[in-house]
Amino acid sequence: MRVGLLQCDDLAAEQLERFGNYPELYGQLLRGVDDTIELETWRVHEGELPDDTLAMDAWLISGSKASVYDDSEWVSGLLGFIRLLWEERRPLLGICFGHQAIAQALGGKVERSVEGWGLGTALNHIERTTDWMEPPREDVRLVVVHQDQVTELPPVSQVLASTPHCINAIIQYDECFLGIQGHPEFSSELARELVNERQSLLSADQAPVWLASLDNPTDERLVACWIVEFIEHALVEAQSFALIRSG
Repeated sequence: MRVGLLQCDDLAAEQLERFGNYPELYGQLLRGVDDTIELETWRVHEGELPDDTLAMDAWLISGSKASVYDDSEWVSGLLGFIRLLWEERRPLLGICFGHQAIAQALGGKVERSVEGWGLGTALNHIERTTDWMEPPREDVRLVVVHQDQVTELPPVSQVLASTPHCINAIIQYDECFLGIQGHPEFSSELARELVNERQSLLSADQAPVWLASLDNPTDERLVACWIVEFIEHALVEAQSFALIRSG
């Protein structure tokens, strides 16, 4: 399976040295489940976008420090590419910023959370179980690092999971798009560094709570299995859609 990574940011230099950048993190996550997955990267935050929606079997949008409502050319280009993928029902996965970008592109709304940062780990309660969630679970815990979140849903969406901080934490769009607010590609060690970086922005009682949450085991491998199952399911649907369009 060929997955196109639409990279929307770089990790800080000190983190790159220890953990690698987004291509390495997503490669480890997905190939930990399916070692045949091939990852090719487009650096979207530097203005690089694919010329062909069919260039890869599926697409993945990374996280970013940017906001999807930013008035920047590269964000606008990304939202346009998402709409093209939607028209063709090509499989797409969005993580954090990518999750928000899908919602924004399809008519939803993304805003800064009135509750401030979501950091550390969050328990995602599964509101709706689908066929690709194998094995099924009632809850999954993932690293979170975000202020923005989806506050209004596009008409084509359904919420699969919620957290206390973010009610629209996992969203599916028909059978072809999936958005996840959490970061299955981030380890607890990397998340601890990200929380520490933001301590000056937090109240004195917040950082210890979020750092303590990182002591809980996370479910990134299970979610990686779900992601691969979702993509495989979405590919079948995409092929059916293409046949119907071709008449």
